[in-house]
Amino acid sequence: MPAMTVADAATRIPDLTYRQLDHWIKQGHVRCADGNHPGTGNKRILSGNEVRVVRVLSRLRAAGVEMAQAAAIARWYADPEQESVVRAEVGPGVHIEFDLTGTATREAEEANAA
Repeated sequence: MPAMTVADAATRIPDLTYRQLDHWIKQGHVRCADGNHPGTGNKRILSGNEVRVVRVLSRLRAAGVEMAQAAAIARWYADPEQESVVRAEVGPGVHIEFDLTGTATREAEEANAA
């Protein structure tokens, strides 16, 4: 994925607002390419890998996954060596399967399913 500004990411990634992305940066869930958070008048750049983190994080949050879990999954998933689909347990008997090329879906499963 190509690098892009925070403003561009906020307009191109579904279910994401500039305000959300700005908050995630300030909280440390998303990292700017220059390593800091410049003030007004300076464009913040996200590396291609960080854009992938934001894309995954946005979809997981839209699916209702808690921020701490979503951030951990997004960080793991953004590793370019990982598969394009990740499946994680987000609660007892509840799993989420995420496909970067599609959308996040939640499916309830019985805890004792074989």
